Amino acid sequence: MSNPNVKNGRAKPGSICFNVRFHGLKKVLPYSKKVLEVGCGNGMITEELIKRKNKVTALDYSKKVIDCLKKKKLKAKFICQDFLDFSDSKKYDCIICTAVLEHIKDDILALKKMQRLLKNGGQLILSVPICQYKDYYRKTMGHLRHYELVSLKKTLERMGFKVKKEKIWGSFIRYFVIYLLPKKGKKLAREVHPLIEKILTLIALVDVFVCPLRHEVRLVLIKKGKK
Repeated sequence: MSNPNVKNGRAKPGSICFNVRFHGLKKVLPYSKKVLEVGCGNGMITEELIKRKNKVTALDYSKKVIDCLKKKKLKAKFICQDFLDFSDSKKYDCIICTAVLEHIKDDILALKKMQRLLKNGGQLILSVPICQYKDYYRKTMGHLRHYELVSLKKTLERMGFKVKKEKIWGSFIRYFVIYLLPKKGKKLAREVHPLIEKILTLIALVDVFVCPLRHEVRLVLIKKGKK
């Protein structure tokens, strides 16, 4: 069974899942920094980073994704490579890893590599699922694991990170679209009126502030040490 909000294990651009995450992420993205984006996907975050005058290195394992982004002639350095195989003698002011860590086979090794690639005082913007989703959802999204927030923060602190900001969010609308609305219903909704998904996204953005569901956490972390 496929998930219509997912393409190649990632939330589709324009989907409720992606739009809600992107809306929140824009509040913490840097300006005029040297940035490494781990898992650039559709490139919407990359483009936002470029607008903010950042010097961007965007990494993704998918050749199709990287080739597509290169055709856009964006002012960024695009690399097609698995992050675990990536190496760079340079240090970054900021690393962004949103909805990617749960797909990486050795997440601890990946976090250690991010720590090494950051300058002292640099930021890691990390977004991961903390809700224990049903097996169906995890399989369709390609997630290898979900996280428990307290243990995740302890792991990050042991690696030399300090939590600067923390945002836990969830949306009943998102939950409804992923789990409760049948696949045929999702398809019919989009065919009847293309604005329906946009309207649901707007409702979901409001829902984030009042909904008690805990789907995902966004952490802004600082690498300890002198700048």
